[in-house]
Amino acid sequence: LANRYVHRAAKNILSVRGSGGWNHNRVNHLTVIDRLYSLGIRPDWWKLEPLNSFQGWQKLDDTVTSWDISCRGILLLGLDQPINMLRKSFKLAAKSKLVKGFAVGRSIFRQPADDWFSGKMTDKECIKIMSNHFQRLCDIWISSSQDIFDS
Repeated sequence: LANRYVHRAAKNILSVRGSGGWNHNRVNHLTVIDRLYSLGIRPDWWKLEPLNSFQGWQKLDDTVTSWDISCRGILLLGLDQPINMLRKSFKLAAKSKLVKGFAVGRSIFRQPADDWFSGKMTDKECIKIMSNHFQRLCDIWISSSQDIFDS
């Protein structure tokens, strides 16, 4: 079973999430990722919670590349954070060599979907709000990443 899982993980994305949402200590993520690699698990992509320091991202880059130089990259989880809070996460993550983008669906659709399900907005309004959220996040990501290209 383990060999089968490791084989599957090499073709997939592996999401590592702690308990308690986005306010918990993420130092243990490096330990978890290091342990997964030591077990032979080498996903093409990681989907990870935001780290709260540039040094954390540097350590994560070093950990991943020390185990697996063919890792395609990391996608940043949003964990239902408000868009304004993602700005700082994006800015720190964009400095990582391995972070390639974001996967923050609930930050885009949770509130509009709740309002839509409860009948507080129309289909058109819901789609417009989610589209605006996504565009705003793309703009924030591009702006965060641009700092790297400008230096």
